[in-house]
Amino acid sequence: MYINRFMRKFRLLFVITFFLVSVFVLCNGKRKVNVGVVKASEQHNAVINVVPYYLPKTVFKIDIEIEKKVKKVGPFYRYSEKFLNLSDVVTSNEESYCIKSIMLTSVGKTDYGKSFLIKMEGDGDAQNVTLTENGVLCGINVDSYSVAENQDNIVVLNDIEPDDVTFDGVPYLEKLLVKTSTAAMAEEAASYIYKIRKRKMKIFTSDFENLPPDGVSYVKVDEELDILERQFVELFAGKIVSVTKHYVVEYEPGLQGDKRNVLFRFSEKNGILDRMDLSGTPVYIEVENLEVKMLPEGVFEKKHRIGNQGLFFINPGLAKVKIIDKNIPIIEKEVQVSQFGQLLSLPSEILKKEAICIKVSPVTGALLNIGVLK
Repeated sequence: MYINRFMRKFRLLFVITFFLVSVFVLCNGKRKVNVGVVKASEQHNAVINVVPYYLPKTVFKIDIEIEKKVKKVGPFYRYSEKFLNLSDVVTSNEESYCIKSIMLTSVGKTDYGKSFLIKMEGDGDAQNVTLTENGVLCGINVDSYSVAENQDNIVVLNDIEPDDVTFDGVPYLEKLLVKTSTAAMAEEAASYIYKIRKRKMKIFTSDFENLPPDGVSYVKVDEELDILERQFVELFAGKIVSVTKHYVVEYEPGLQGDKRNVLFRFSEKNGILDRMDLSGTPVYIEVENLEVKMLPEGVFEKKHRIGNQGLFFINPGLAKVKIIDKNIPIIEKEVQVSQFGQLLSLPSEILKKEAICIKVSPVTGALLNIGVLK
């Protein structure tokens, strides 16, 4: 009887001890970390254990593709119709430009007015904060994201000047060079063009004693004769050389949207011009701040304990962007703009969760995703 009573007390003591030990282990094994976010402007002194980040402002990047044409008069252009019956020839040296396409995309730039600090306290593991090279937030525990902030206004893939267009590659004949007048040289050049055409006809009608041995040789001979004929015809018809140039113009929309503003000016003779250069016709941009339902003020407490807020992000607004050339819209699209949106904050407890994954757009500052690392 005494032994049974003793065993019951021992078992009860063992259960209580095991429970207390388990609670102690769980409490000490749990992460003791406090994570919060504050505005950088609220910190007036140097602080430690913080990660600074910025939110972005949205900037429009307009890529303009321009075709540049350089026309060069042939030395025998006056005799084009007389000797070759050509009427559509280059009669003056000139440059001309035309707009081939315009593309509008959004990029993120650092908004230095939206600067924040992620504060960490305790002995837990810090969250992996991902930023762009300019300090703009991409998220928590996400892959890195590269955003190029500095764009050159002019990106020339290739270019050509009038002096680069010459007729130096033409294999002038001795008979042509010994002529004493331009008219005689033109007549000799026209005669050679007709000889080239006659030779091509003989080859393809098998009218020569010695013919190319195979089909590949036929093609090669035909290509060489075509090049030779084109070079001599250009002495009469002139040359037209085209190149493509890309210009990148950046535009930052105003906080309330923008009425019709000059984006750049364009001239068929001089190409892309500064918007203050009145020698070109204007190409306009309009940015309309569409009505977006905003969350009411006071959804989040205004009075809070320092370091007890969650991650700040932006609920971007919607804008309608138009690019207009001579009163004709050439681009009209709706895009999200961070400047038209509202600054919001996540609950602070989210940052304390282990393996939390938060993705933020480095272009608009919008919250893209909240999940858990697998």
